[in-house]
Amino acid sequence: MAVTVLDYIGEEKGRPAEHLKNAIRYILNPRKTEQGLWVGGNVGREYETVLQAMLDTKREWQKLSGRQGYHFKISFKPGETDEKTAFQLVRDFCEQYLGDDYDYCFAIHNDKPHLHGHIIFNSVNRVSGYKYRYIEGDWEKEIQPITDSRCREYGLPELVYDKANRKRKSYAERLAEKEGRITNKMIIRADIDVAIQRANDFEAFLRELREMGYVVRSGYSEQRHGEYMALIAPGAQKARRDYRLGTGYTVADIRRRLITKEKAVDAPVFPQIELPVLQPKGQLQVCALERVRQAYYYRDYDRQLLDQNRVRKDLLKIEQLRNECVFLIENHLETIEEVQADLQRTGRRLQEERNRKETVDFARGIWSQEEQAVIQEYQELQRKLQGRMVSDEAYEAIDDRFRELKEKYPETLLENRDTQQMRIQQLRQRRNILRRILRNAEETLKVVQLQPKPQRARNRAWLAAGGKLTYRGKEKDER
Repeated sequence: MAVTVLDYIGEEKGRPAEHLKNAIRYILNPRKTEQGLWVGGNVGREYETVLQAMLDTKREWQKLSGRQGYHFKISFKPGETDEKTAFQLVRDFCEQYLGDDYDYCFAIHNDKPHLHGHIIFNSVNRVSGYKYRYIEGDWEKEIQPITDSRCREYGLPELVYDKANRKRKSYAERLAEKEGRITNKMIIRADIDVAIQRANDFEAFLRELREMGYVVRSGYSEQRHGEYMALIAPGAQKARRDYRLGTGYTVADIRRRLITKEKAVDAPVFPQIELPVLQPKGQLQVCALERVRQAYYYRDYDRQLLDQNRVRKDLLKIEQLRNECVFLIENHLETIEEVQADLQRTGRRLQEERNRKETVDFARGIWSQEEQAVIQEYQELQRKLQGRMVSDEAYEAIDDRFRELKEKYPETLLENRDTQQMRIQQLRQRRNILRRILRNAEETLKVVQLQPKPQRARNRAWLAAGGKLTYRGKEKDER
């Protein structure tokens, strides 16, 4: 049986990330991992690269202090499994529990009689900026059950519990639902709705799911659930049982909906996004737009031609991909080299603004009362000039005084702190989107343009999933 333990990594006084650095270096030790053979993660395999990625995320959200990260340990009994199976199990755990929301690395250590896996993940969510929170009971309800499900998949015994009736939902999925983003659960529910819409009986329903690319397995639980389905989505490796999908999606509920012609239930619908209507130029822009379209209308393409695993993962982050596509087109970035050059320029501008802010913050501490009065007057004039209730005569007098102060005093004295911080935040956001584009560029350039099925078939599928037809952001009816 595999046992999962979670510890937090605190900060070192004066050097907040010191413990995090040491923890990453420890689990990636080549002597414990056969020279890095059993190392993985989503931000690199070298400890310097992993640490830098985590620190970049912390700087981006200005959360450098406090808890620095978390450390999972997954231990196996001696002789219970081998390195390859342990590696796959720990990798699957990370993908299910952490997803793409957290920077993480993991490793399998075989320097002791019992194999054990280590996972280090960042305390700051790289998508939302929120810090990870462990809630009492999460181990029993969320964490260890994922390890147990992976043990079943790889033929290993599960941990024995004193309590039953545990719900399985990953932290990443819980967070996505809280933030209103698309989840795997939502995609499967929407696909089931479409299959019910098209079918007249249960056998036809199963055929529809299989035509979508699902692998459907039947099962029976005498104690709790009765007849159930285990669904493996296109491109996925793990099955999800129907009773984990909620009311309206069990075998019994689906049979009832087919008989009563109840085609939809009160289920969450996909968040609506406005697809880019700009004209792309260059291969990078064309492929980025095609990637968004294939995810948005994934049912309307021949599944044999699509990379199902990529497309369904893209649907989970479609709004981010859409924003990156618009960014490329609006900023006329047509090649990877142009994106890299823009990233370098943005990095230099960001550092200049940070240096400028440090200079201004230092100067504020030594300004005289006269200078403080000038600052207050300047900001008050600025507010009046932006207002609409000032007469023409008063406006000109205010503007004259505003210009006089601007010419007489240095910009470091007059500049509004909020305006300066806003510039830094805008540059930080620009840098981060450029980094994401570069990180995904290789995969984006592999996307091949495909011809979808007829428009009306697309509309029917999308409507059945709870969506609304839009044209440049405006709803329209299908006639």
